[in-house]
This record gives sequence, structure tokens and C-alpha cells, in this order.
Amino acid sequence: MATAYVYKRTALFRDNAPLSAAGVTSVDGFVIDGIEPAGTRRRVLFSHESSTAAQISSLSTQSTSTASTPSYYKLTIDGTGKATETKVDITNITAEAVLENGNTIDELASTKSIPDFVGKDIYPIIAIEADEDATTVPTLKMSFRTTNDTGVYEKEEESQIYKLADVPVSIVSIDANTATTGKGSVVVTARFYDGGWTDYMALKDVSNIRASALQLKAKYVVSTIGNDTAKVTDATVVYSASTAKVSGSTAEVITATMHFAEETGGKGVSFAQALIKHKKLMDADIKAYASFRTEPKKREMVSIGTGTGQSQTYALADSNINHESLVVQINGVPFYGFAYNTETNQVTVSADKDAAITASYEYDLEDEDWKEMTFVSRQVYDADEDIYASRYQYTLPSTETDKTICAVKFELIRPSADVTDEVLGTGTGDMQVFVLPHYARKDTITCTGQWNYNDNTRVLTVIADKGADIKASYHWTAESHEIYGLTAGWAEQQ
Repeated sequence: MATAYVYKRTALFRDNAPLSAAGVTSVDGFVIDGIEPAGTRRRVLFSHESSTAAQISSLSTQSTSTASTPSYYKLTIDGTGKATETKVDITNITAEAVLENGNTIDELASTKSIPDFVGKDIYPIIAIEADEDATTVPTLKMSFRTTNDTGVYEKEEESQIYKLADVPVSIVSIDANTATTGKGSVVVTARFYDGGWTDYMALKDVSNIRASALQLKAKYVVSTIGNDTAKVTDATVVYSASTAKVSGSTAEVITATMHFAEETGGKGVSFAQALIKHKKLMDADIKAYASFRTEPKKREMVSIGTGTGQSQTYALADSNINHESLVVQINGVPFYGFAYNTETNQVTVSADKDAAITASYEYDLEDEDWKEMTFVSRQVYDADEDIYASRYQYTLPSTETDKTICAVKFELIRPSADVTDEVLGTGTGDMQVFVLPHYARKDTITCTGQWNYNDNTRVLTVIADKGADIKASYHWTAESHEIYGLTAGWAEQQ
């Protein structure tokens, strides 16, 4: 009996026009069309190189080309539809090799994501097979389903509420440092509390604002998740929280109290330095002092009472409370519309009936112990404006540790004194000019002969008889300080 043989027809297709996934966010599978009649086969492999590149590669042994043999890949699809490239050990691509190793159309149709294809040009290699006498042969048309995200992902995030002081302070400026990659961006805005909250505003528009608390909001925008990033690295708020008082001939300027517990891990700081910019000093003087205090104890959301629906006063059980640290919460939410009596440690607040009123604060805060800082130097800061800079520093004794609450105080000293019968010179009968060494009070001056005095220039003009001693008596007070800025810094213990 004669044996019947079935002869097969095969075809290999490779198009040098790739399926491009360049610039897309994701490859989400295939769009497949065509037919696969019974008894026929369609199989597909993939390459990252065109047939032209493959031809160049195949000639590399006959030339100085460094091109490598092209690689071919089959997709391995997991249960979720995610496909990964698996290299196929084929050197010479043929229809038989593709039919033996390639993906079926059903396999390709089941894919839902192909991360390995993103950003690449992919060249399909298609093999089809049918019986020699088949009247209908397989056909195949395929393309990628991709996501090309031209939109953006946006997220808004609010910071915690930062309390600045018990009473409103003047906001000088707010700056936020951001870091982005790709097409990421971030915009930071701020709002302020002074009996009520303002709307969020751009940081560049912050001026002439007074507030006792503030909150920041960041709006993040990215186009490609994973490639674009946006974050806020830090934010700096500059505000005037200094206090000043005048007692007799001395004024004090005290910096805002700094708290370094978190920055130093509770280890504390031991070194302070300070700089103050001012007009040139003649009789006036400036001294600096540093205060270091031990880390106080803390209360976190301790219950102080229950709301009644009316304004009530509640006493805090602890003493030596750090007033700047006090935060009152109603049902766990910070509330700043309260009054606090620093002498009696009492909080007055209005809360809904049965609302839980809690408070967080630092207590057992040591009194300030001001240590005079060592004067280091006084140098010209701005010659054109006649501005000088005085520097000071102070180091704690090694026996004092764990100092985390710090401040610097400047004393602006204006001494005064009396001058009696100071001889300025000898009369000539003509007008003579003398510059007094101090700023004299004009109403206290007595002088030989006829005289006149300029308060701004300290110039005394005198007409005295020839040969007479020119004597002057007066009361003087040092010039007023003109301060242009001050800076304080602290360093950790070693």
C-alpha cells in the first residue's frame, strides 16, 4: 500500500517597519486580526533589530563590523497577563524555527502588559503554515495596545499646622526647596492663622502678614509614574519673633528661642555664635549673651476637661510651662482659638458639649541663665553704607550637657556722663571750630565766649577773647544704635 504524504507550505514574514513603543507609558497587549483555519498555524517571535541590521550582523565575520548576532525573543505570559521576554536559542531565523519556538496567537491575545517592550522598537517575525492543497491560508495583522499618557497625575498634600508663637508675629518670607525629575513639578502655598485662617497663597505673595500659626500645602504633578518625581525637600519660614525692651540706657534684643531636641537626638548643643550688623559705634557699645537650657518634660494630649458648649477655664496641672509649645486639641484636632493665662496656667476655651479637650506642652522649663559671650571681632561689613559687623561666641563648660533650648540676647548699651571744664583750646578773638568727643546735649552746654553747637556733627563753634582758655562743660549720651540685622547659630556637642 502506498503511503500518503501531506506537504506543507510555509512563509516567513519580517517587516522592517517596527511596532513602535517609543514614548509610551505602557504596552498593554496586542490588537490581532486575521484568520487561522483548521489545520494551519501562526507563530510569532520578536526582535529588537530590523532585518537590515540582521544582514549587517551576518556579514560581520567578513568585515570589521562589531555588530553582534541578532537576538530573538518569545513572550512568557503569567497568570495575570504580564508578559516577559525569554530569549530563544536561534542563530539563523527560518520559518521552521519560528513555528517551533514562537508564540501562538492565543498566547499573544492573553497578554495585558509587556513592560519589556516599553520605549523600544519591536520587530515581529511571523511564520505561517498550511497544507499544500489548502484553499484558505492563515492571515495575521497585529499592532500594540499602548497607553501614551499625555495627562498628568496630581496630588495635594497639607502639612501639619505649625504654631509660631502665642501672639501673632510678622512673617518676613517663606521659601520652599523642591526637587523634581523628568516632567515632575511641585508648587507650595501657605495659609496663616490670626484669629481665623487665610486662603492659601503663593509664597512669593507673602508679605505684611501677621500670624500665630501657619500651614503649608504642596501640589505635586507628574506625567509618567516612575520616571517623573516631585518632592519638597524643606521649607524655611523667616519671621520676626524677637522681643525688645528698654531699661534706662540699655535696650535688649532677644532672638526667637530655638529648640534642638530633634536635630541633635536630645544630645544638645554647647557652642553659640552671633553676629550683629550696625552703624559704626563711638560711645555706644553692644554686648551679647547666650542662654542654654535643659530639655523640658513633655505632655502629649493630656486630658484637661470636657466641653460644655460654653466658654470654660481649665487649669493645667504642671508648672514652668513652655508657653510657646502649648497646643490645645478638641477631639484630637489642634485648636488655636483659646486663651492662656501664663500666671495661673489656665486655658480658656469654648468647645461643643461632651467634646474631649486635651493639651500638649512642655513643662519644667528652666529659667533663662544668660552667659556673656566673648567678643571676637568688629569689622567693616559694607564700606559704602558705613555698616560694621560685630561677632561673638560662647562655649559651654564640658560638664554642662543636654542643653537643647537656646537663645541669644544682644544688649544695646548707651552710656552717658558729665564733662566739666574741659579745655578745648585758647581763644584768638576769631571764630574757632571744635569737634566734641561725645554727643553733647545742647541744653546742658556751658562754654567760654560766644558759641553754637550742631547736634548732628558734634561741632562746637566758639568766639573767645584772645588768650583766654576755652572751657566747656556738658552732659553727653552715646549715639543711638542703628541695627541692620542679626544672626545666631549653635553647634552640637562633640
